[in-house]
Amino acid sequence: MKIKTFCRFTLILNLLFVTSIFHFLNAQYFEVPLERIISQSSRIVEGEIIESESFISSDGIYTSNKLRIYKNIYNANTFLQEEDYVYIITRGGKVDGNLDHWSHALRLYVGQVGLFMLSNTQHPTLNDDYTNFEIYAEKQGFTGYYLDDNRNFIGKSLFVKYDSPEELIEKIYDATGQNFPQVSSFIREDWEIHYKLDNFQFNGSIVNFEVYMKSKWGNIFSVNDISFKFKYDADVFGQNILSNPNTQIQIANEFNQNLQLSTNQLSTNEGRIKLQSSSLNNAEYFSQEYRKLLEIRIPIENLNLSSEPYFELLLEEGEESQLFADQSGGSTPFTSKIVILK
Repeated sequence: MKIKTFCRFTLILNLLFVTSIFHFLNAQYFEVPLERIISQSSRIVEGEIIESESFISSDGIYTSNKLRIYKNIYNANTFLQEEDYVYIITRGGKVDGNLDHWSHALRLYVGQVGLFMLSNTQHPTLNDDYTNFEIYAEKQGFTGYYLDDNRNFIGKSLFVKYDSPEELIEKIYDATGQNFPQVSSFIREDWEIHYKLDNFQFNGSIVNFEVYMKSKWGNIFSVNDISFKFKYDADVFGQNILSNPNTQIQIANEFNQNLQLSTNQLSTNEGRIKLQSSSLNNAEYFSQEYRKLLEIRIPIENLNLSSEPYFELLLEEGEESQLFADQSGGSTPFTSKIVILK
């Protein structure tokens, strides 16, 4: 009987313990009204986390996340100069093998893009070259931007999903009394296209390579009418390469049905590539994954290994996008030269 009583008593304690833990875990999160998050925010911005560095403080490990700001949505202090970068301090991190993890705290990662509701921080800080903030209401004060299955941008925070970033921005404008004729997210305004040259093959006096492109944010960048220039080292490839019968520039097979390509020579070392879709309904798209766009074949007239021959792409003036070149795993402004022979 004692054994049975003990077992029953133990079972009751276990049930109470499990129930308490269940309520405790759920009690970690309670929904904070959006209006309160907005009212307690010093700044509300759209941006991207570009750096993260954890550090040890007297009360644990924190992480300093550098945020590149792309659009200011709200500033409670209108006299404060709006910076292009700020730091966001989050709890937890890893330093020298020591891990400090808070299950209910917000964790940010390099490359995350979205809307950040910033408040003045009481946490320890690591850097002072830009203002330090924290996210008000932790995970509820950050709305990440993602693509849904239909290639539309959506916003998601801990409890709320928005059909578009503009849906959330409009709520912020309404709550802060800002009256703008047009509500738009930076992702509609600040296109950024990245390209890379890859798969180089040399066959005698001919070099073959491929051009890959993607959209930085995962924006659905529509390729229905885009024009860019290419500039090259005429000492290596010769002048007016488009008039050379051995030069070939063609669209990759996966785009052949929907895009039409035209080229023309602009100067002795510059040309133009223009891509057009047969109709808007057949427009091709770029998102976060690289897609092969072009296959290029160029003759080599004078190979000089002591120099750094280049072939670069530049967007035509008037294009709303920014074009960047990938080099050594990173991105550099398109004005830099790309070494293709060395």
